[in-house]
Amino acid sequence: MPRRRLTMRWSERRTAVRSTFKMTFALKLRATRALVRRRSSCSRYMISRVLLAVRCATALLLVASETAAAGSEAARLHRWTSLNWDHTDFPLFSLYGPIDHKPNAAAIEKMLQETRNVLDIHRFREVVLADDEKGISMTLDDQDGPALKKLVTKTEHGWFVAVAPPKEFAAGSSSVALIAVAPSMREGRVVFSQREAGSIAQNLRYRFRIAEFRLVR
Repeated sequence: MPRRRLTMRWSERRTAVRSTFKMTFALKLRATRALVRRRSSCSRYMISRVLLAVRCATALLLVASETAAAGSEAARLHRWTSLNWDHTDFPLFSLYGPIDHKPNAAAIEKMLQETRNVLDIHRFREVVLADDEKGISMTLDDQDGPALKKLVTKTEHGWFVAVAPPKEFAAGSSSVALIAVAPSMREGRVVFSQREAGSIAQNLRYRFRIAEFRLVR
């Protein structure tokens, strides 16, 4: 009798171990589809929010860079429509010519001694400093601009001798440079590049107190 009980107990325990687990809960098909749709819509929403954040950040960076560029440009001006300078009774520069051929130093000296200047420039409408902060471009006012245009209509190719008063009026010598007749002169604009007319460009920078001569306050 005891042996029979042991056999029965062992068989019952072995049967319990071998029994398979059956799921008692299963999602319906509609519920599964709804769950998938909710997850996909949530993913699309998150992606759209991330893209919006990236676009906003990019726009802010662009605005910041433009603001910084504008601030640096404001700190280092390159264009003026109004400037003050000393000795306004003296011309900013005078022009001699135009002459057909390019003169040498002796011919320039003879011209300055024997001829009179054809135009004195006292006023301007705009002054522009070149990117190298050396050259000067000057647009003349409504009085001197037409006078310059009248001079250059006589010749398409020629040369002017430009003379500016000394930087220090009490002492020093005048600045002299040779500039070619250019189409911009018909628009009332005279360009003094550092390479071709560096002495006049420096003279004007000093007189206007711009570029390396600007006053630090």
